Amino acid sequence: MGPQELWPYHHRTKDKEHFPQYLARSHQRPGRKEQTLFVVYTVGIWGLYLLSTWFGFFAISATSHLTIVDALSVLAMGSIGMIISPGGIGAYALLVAQTVAFYGIPEAPYGQALGWLLWFGQFLSFILFGTVSFILLPRINKSRLVIEPIKSESMALHEITRNPNDPV
Repeated sequence: MGPQELWPYHHRTKDKEHFPQYLARSHQRPGRKEQTLFVVYTVGIWGLYLLSTWFGFFAISATSHLTIVDALSVLAMGSIGMIISPGGIGAYALLVAQTVAFYGIPEAPYGQALGWLLWFGQFLSFILFGTVSFILLPRINKSRLVIEPIKSESMALHEITRNPNDPV
């Protein structure tokens, strides 16, 4: 019995053969510099989320007395709301409203207003910064593109010609 009979999808045979190599590479840790930057960026992003939640409290007079510790609990519950529904639509505002109700803020209208205000602020920043990134990143990456010359003629022929038996 050959491998094609055991594995009926021939085009996936290569994937099956390369999976152990992929698994071994996925556990490799990045270099020290990359690992430090990853931690710094992660803490920075969550810190900015925390600050935006706390600053959002000051937009509504009923929630302006809440502290940054309260903002941490609202951020935690709001994050669960983002996980529950795609983009947090509905669930984020509901969980924020219920969380601030724990601190004595009426769920309707102030808690719901705060939830939708915070959600819309995040949504608007995603749209704005996503659009700017979409426009700027190709220009930034184009300046970083390095084209290396082909070292030999045989190498060039090897890259141009394709084996007709290889799957596309």
